[in-house]
Amino acid sequence: MSLEGVPRSRRIASLLVVAWLMAPACISVSRAPRAYPASPDGATALLHVAADADSASADGRPERPFRTIQAALDAAPDGAAVLVAAGLYEEAVSIERTVILRGAEGTRLGLAAYSVNISVRGAKTSARIEDLTVAGGAGAGVLVSRAVAHLSNVKILGGASVDPFAQGIGVAALDGAKVELEGCTISGGSGPGVVARGSDLRITDSVVDENEGGGVFIEWAPEQVILDGLIARNNRQFGVGIMSTRAVIARSDISETLGQGDGIVVAVGGGLGPSEVIIGGAEACIAIGAAAGEDCGNTLNDNLRFGVFIDSPASGSIVGNQVHENGRGGIWLQNGSGSETVRVAKNDIAANTSTGVGVSGGVRAEIRDNQIVTTRAAIGGTSELGDGVAVLAGASALVVGNTIRGSDRAGVFLSHVGPDTDVRLNVLLDNGVDIMVQGDPIAQIVGNLGSPQAGGLPVPAPDVASVGDDEAAPDSSAPLDVTSASGAMDKMEKDAEGDDTP
Repeated sequence: MSLEGVPRSRRIASLLVVAWLMAPACISVSRAPRAYPASPDGATALLHVAADADSASADGRPERPFRTIQAALDAAPDGAAVLVAAGLYEEAVSIERTVILRGAEGTRLGLAAYSVNISVRGAKTSARIEDLTVAGGAGAGVLVSRAVAHLSNVKILGGASVDPFAQGIGVAALDGAKVELEGCTISGGSGPGVVARGSDLRITDSVVDENEGGGVFIEWAPEQVILDGLIARNNRQFGVGIMSTRAVIARSDISETLGQGDGIVVAVGGGLGPSEVIIGGAEACIAIGAAAGEDCGNTLNDNLRFGVFIDSPASGSIVGNQVHENGRGGIWLQNGSGSETVRVAKNDIAANTSTGVGVSGGVRAEIRDNQIVTTRAAIGGTSELGDGVAVLAGASALVVGNTIRGSDRAGVFLSHVGPDTDVRLNVLLDNGVDIMVQGDPIAQIVGNLGSPQAGGLPVPAPDVASVGDDEAAPDSSAPLDVTSASGAMDKMEKDAEGDDTP
């Protein structure tokens, strides 16, 4: 464009317009500031990671972050914090020093194709992992071996295994690890959500749901395991499985377990000693440090089989829980050694099928002050006919102070019980038969109250009916197979020092 003959003032204005139109092609646009998570107190150093970083110039400063989390971990001194901006990090990482790994909202790590997405290893390693979403791996989303790890607000989602012994575990702890989960979600894995072998575990206010291989499985824990505020729903096989471990379960909801379907199952643990389980009650409150008078009971509802199933020598207590609408029975105890006692007290046990509370096979139990109502008969099979309390051959029980109402068959069913069985001071209302005895009636049956007579007359003694051996007792239940979770740990131990890349 020629500007000859144009007044000087107009020529200057025209040049300014041209410069303005050309300006966008000449100005470099700066990147918006990256949103890193807040820095934790006390960190010895801060290293930053961003998925869009230029790795050639990275040194970990906010303006020059590492592109990969592993690069930052490799450069981090003990006590450092690695702060990861939002983004997808398609890598598996290994932590072998004391460090804090913290993500921002939208920080996602790993791929389901990897064996392990986060590995924490070594007796001198203590790691905090916070505010991340982690893909569940073919082996595990997070594996902790001989190390200490605290996971806070971590989501581990999915995890499909092609190896039947790897199992797609959400969190695996082995070989003396110490693991704490706080505010975490572990969901949708092909194996158990959490598995701990020979390791200490504490879970607080976390969700473990929809895992195909079970919810939480603990085997041979050296110290007391605490599950406080756990929500374990819609897992298959079991909500919580325990082998040869002292475990406290408080303020938790363990419900809607599918497949073989026990809410809490305690099984034989490889000959390493019996388990001790504290499920609700004052002892659980003390163990978790709850305030005086707080309700530490659990909800154990709508499991396909039992709310609580103990299939091994075990001691402990089941106190102050809600146990409703379980498909095979509320609480079932079997295969004891005769030397341990389980206390079942002050529970609300309602609308379970077959049995409210059942004991058999060497179990010693104290069944006291429970409300056991509307125990329903199973459809089909004469062995599942709806008993509030069933004490079967080889077991002995003190059954005292309970209210047992609306059982389809018997309020209390006694089948070939030992002389230590004592049924007294119970209120038995509107049952098919209040007390049914099979075999020699050697149990003590004293001071129980039965249903009122017509017209409001005083409460008479309960009905006691004797039946022959052709009147079938409830079957002792087949043990639940939890060996798949144990087998998964066998595989994880063999691979613990292996390569975690695909």
